[in-house]
This record gives sequence, C-alpha cells and structure tokens, in this order.
Amino acid sequence: MLNTSFVKGLVKISLTVKVLVALLVLCCVSSGVYAGAGSEGGDFLNIGIGARAIAMGGAFTGLSDDISAGYWNPGGLVQLKSTEFLTMYDTLFEGMSHIYLGLGKKLEKGSVIGAQVNYLTSGDIAGVDKNGNALGNFSTNSTAMTVTYSGYMSETVGYGISLKTVTENIAGLNGSGLGADLGLLYKGETMNLGLAVQNLGSGITYDGDTQASPFPVVVRAGLGYYLTRTEVNSFVVSADLSKISSDESLGMGLGMEYKTGVMAFRGGILKSGEAMVPCMGIGIGSGNITFDIGTGQYENLNSTYKISLIGKFGAPDSGNVARPVKSAGTPKVKSFGKAREPQAVDSATQTLEAQYEQAIAVENYEKAKELTKKIAQKQVLDEDMNKAIAAEDYEKAKEIKKKIKDLEN
Repeated sequence: MLNTSFVKGLVKISLTVKVLVALLVLCCVSSGVYAGAGSEGGDFLNIGIGARAIAMGGAFTGLSDDISAGYWNPGGLVQLKSTEFLTMYDTLFEGMSHIYLGLGKKLEKGSVIGAQVNYLTSGDIAGVDKNGNALGNFSTNSTAMTVTYSGYMSETVGYGISLKTVTENIAGLNGSGLGADLGLLYKGETMNLGLAVQNLGSGITYDGDTQASPFPVVVRAGLGYYLTRTEVNSFVVSADLSKISSDESLGMGLGMEYKTGVMAFRGGILKSGEAMVPCMGIGIGSGNITFDIGTGQYENLNSTYKISLIGKFGAPDSGNVARPVKSAGTPKVKSFGKAREPQAVDSATQTLEAQYEQAIAVENYEKAKELTKKIAQKQVLDEDMNKAIAAEDYEKAKEIKKKIKDLEN
C-alpha cells in the first residue's frame, strides 16, 4: 500500500503546480495585452536588484530567500527569518547611478511586510540640437516606491503582493503611475519552484499626454535545486525563464552558488538579447552582515559591477543555517508556512537541540557541526532502541539507553 504521507505530498505538489500554471497563463495573457500598447515607461524597473542575484545570472525567481525577493519574487519574501535590510549601488554607464534600499520585517504569525525604494539617475547630460549646438545640461530621474506583503498558502507555498508608485522626470517632463507585482514560491526539501509577474498596472502618464505609456510587464518562472545543504556548506543551482512584453525573445538565466563558512562563490550565464553573458561574484558574511559584489550585463546595459550589503537584526524565528534532521520522536517543521504544534520529545533530544541552537546563536559552527553528528547518532540509537524493545531484548535496550545518555555529555 502507498504511504499516506507520500500520497498527501503528491496531492500538495499537484495543487501547487496547477496554481503556478494558472498564474503563468494569466501573466502571459497580461503580457500580450501590454505588448501592443506603444512605447513603454519605467524601463528602469527591469534593472536587476542585488549583487548576489546578478552574479547568479539573474536566476533568482525560484530561490528568492533574502530581502531582494521583494524585487525578484515577492512570494519568497516569507522566507525571511528576522528583520532584514538591503542596500545596493552600481554605476551603469556615462555617470548613470542606480541605488536600491529594501527592508523586510517578519511578523508574529510568520508573514512578512517589506518596503523598497528603487532610484535611477542619469546625472547631468549635455544636450545638443540636430546641428550640434549646445542646449545646456539636462538630467533624468526615476523612482519606484514599493510595499510588499508575503504570506503562506500552505506549509510549502508562499505568496506575495507588491504595490508601487513610479515617478519619472525626463529633462523636466514629469510622469507617474501605479503598478503591482505578484509572486508564488513552492519550497520543497531540496527543490524550489517560483513564478512571478512584474509591473502590472496603469503605466506612466506624462505631462500633457492623455494616454499612458505601459510598464514593461515581465513574467518569470524559475527553480532552485540544492545539491547539498548543511550548517557549514551549501551548493545550489538555479534556472530562470523570463518574458518581457516589449521583447519577442525569451530571456534565460542559469546560476550557481557555493557557500563554505563565511564565503560564497557565485557564477552564472544570462541570455541578454542574442548574447550569452557570463556573470560572477562573491559574498563575505560576518555575523549578521553580508557583503556581496557581482558583475554581469543586464537588460542590454553595459557590463557593470553591483555592490550590495545585507544586514539582519532581531531574534530569528529559526537558525540562519540549515537545521539538522531531528530524531524520530521530533516532528519536522518547515522553514516557512504554518507552524505545526510540537510533539513531546525525550530529554536527550531536547538537550542536544538546545545546545545546537546555542552554538548557532554564538556562531560556534564547529560545535554546531559536532552536535549535528550527535543528533544523527541519537536518531539511529532511537531506532535501535525500538527494535530492542520490540524483540524484548531489555539488556540491549539498557545499553542503548546508556549510549544516549553519554551523547548529552
């Protein structure tokens, strides 16, 4: 007979896939509607956020596990474990600067609220007429201010909704509009699936215009797959497909990230137009601060370096690294979604897990690694204990009990 939990798992995944497909169809239809509406406003909204994501070829829709999820996939923002902020800066070309600030806060029931400011400025540009005569300097400035709410549909599916105001000033010509982003994220044990649609909304209406210039609607679908994930090391690969309303071609990104200790090494490939552009970067984490630098070409802009800083503060609702598999008597709790009521566990398991949490809190990762091994040994001993009792071999059960007790020391 099929295991009941296994069947329920398949049903959940099936329902999740149906929701993702339905949203994808809706987004594609929306993208098609906007595609024929004329020139677009708010093109800066397509400039990627976060040095980490850019270094991975922009393949971040299926991961979206830090504060930059507010841009890539608001459905992933629910994965935040504490209050988190991001600041990013990069110079694109000819003095054009891009600045991003983001903040996300974990709420008591597990959902997350966030706010972001996305700002692009050209600096001073020398203006000339058709005859080459100087007309003086002018500048362009674009700003998007966004609020995001992210929650859970089930223990494994997160959703997010972002609302934003977009303003532009192009050589004194002002425009504004309202937009929205939607996102879903399915989080499995080793594989995530993500889907997002960006820049739905009114478009930008400029001074003197009666018809709005539509936003560049983007549909993204992506996955992330963890080849390994422990409290010290992790290796994840990711892939994204994207479609912009104004572009006939399909965008693609492939990425990878290997984390070991405080270092992270990233690489990827981004399909930009007809070109395949290599991307790369590194990250350095110390305590609750992570510094990232990445380089790559994005949305037909020059190759550029992006620098970003992520900070975390406040008490996390769970560890910042992968938790060890708990022993047989302990329920497995997902990293996001509705929390299950904890079941009773024996004192040895409680002691080991308390020691593990303390080691993580003080960043004693060597101690945490040792305790992870002990918790795994405890799980094996629990199974041996059950077998010994079932066989009425009480002498062996006493020996196993002593071994379990020794693990606490």
